[in-house]
Amino acid sequence: MPYRAELKIVKLISQNKTSQDIADELSISVRTVDKHRSNIIHKLKLENKATSLSIWAT
Repeated sequence: MPYRAELKIVKLISQNKTSQDIADELSISVRTVDKHRSNIIHKLKLENKATSLSIWAT
């Protein structure tokens, strides 16, 4: 289910991991991580800035 991947990514973002770190850990592409980030930002109605999701996650 897609939301499981998003939850994993949010958890890793809260640990201050970069998209590259997350991609390596989950064995997915950086582009996939960035797409998940974008989807999460949209679902949470956050400002579309790189730091908004990091701040929310922590």
